[in-house]
Amino acid sequence: MAAKGFLGKVLLEKILRCLGVRKVFLAVRIKDGRKPAERLQELLKDALFDRLRQDATVEQLLERVEPVEISLEAGDGTGLGMDEATETRLLQQTDVIFNVLASVKFNESIKNAVDTNVGGTRRVLQLARRMQRLKAVVHVSTLYSNCDRTHIRERVYDDTLLRPEAVLNLSKLLSANEMDGLQHCLLGSLPNTYTYSKKCAESLIQQHFSDLPVGIFRPPIVLSTYREPIAGWTDNLNGPAGLCLWTVKGYVRVIHGNGRKKANLVPVDYCVNALLVAGFDVADRSMARGAAPDSRTGWETVQPVPVYNYLYERPNLTWGRYMGTVSMGFDGWIKRLCW
Repeated sequence: MAAKGFLGKVLLEKILRCLGVRKVFLAVRIKDGRKPAERLQELLKDALFDRLRQDATVEQLLERVEPVEISLEAGDGTGLGMDEATETRLLQQTDVIFNVLASVKFNESIKNAVDTNVGGTRRVLQLARRMQRLKAVVHVSTLYSNCDRTHIRERVYDDTLLRPEAVLNLSKLLSANEMDGLQHCLLGSLPNTYTYSKKCAESLIQQHFSDLPVGIFRPPIVLSTYREPIAGWTDNLNGPAGLCLWTVKGYVRVIHGNGRKKANLVPVDYCVNALLVAGFDVADRSMARGAAPDSRTGWETVQPVPVYNYLYERPNLTWGRYMGTVSMGFDGWIKRLCW
């Protein structure tokens, strides 16, 4: 299962091209009045899938990918709004879940961020708990979920002001304006609602779902593709891509920051490769400890949730070097920008 975001698209392409999976269930929400099937057909015609379409038509690809319409506003907060027949097939046929469903806006309202990133995670994992063949769940978080710390180890930090369940209950009871009034108290030393909601989701997994074969993958800042399936592909202007564009267009001439600081940047195709390896490791760990669903007792053996911080051991890329490298594509004129 995957959402139809930037990382999810590249993950889907990699799975279809390199792994012999029989079926991919793609969780998709209705957007702009377009049904999931329509959005999937549009996605498979993207340049990202050109390499795949050399060997298979869109119709053949659709036989391996099934869009599943979900809603995060369904019921009492425990379901994904699927029809009963679809849910039954998911429970019977799913082996691995990649949960990349998220709101990635830094300025998202606290209510929406919590409902999507924390509540959505809870809904997915409650469904996962009932799956008969489940081998691994990989939840995609962010390397910055604990950015207020000097050292971030591969563990979950349960140090939010309120427990995740309490935050979800608050969001259910209070209006968006009332939640906004509490935002400064909830965030504490974290800079925005994105990092806070991601940290809450990690705590939720450790506190309520550590009995499942689940792992948390923390990617850094994700860039366009380096090589696979095509070089330089992106579908958004988030992060450094937007920064480069506005600089090239001349809208941005001064950037507040320290050019000597390390830039934790990674191409999305590298990130997807690491994500797949994390999924294998989660399944391998689960098999090693003998975790498996039991018809009487459910999942057994509560363990610390494995966390995967994805970054280079000795990063040599600074923000100054990054912008300097970008400028090489324009004869170095970005470096010479001045007032």
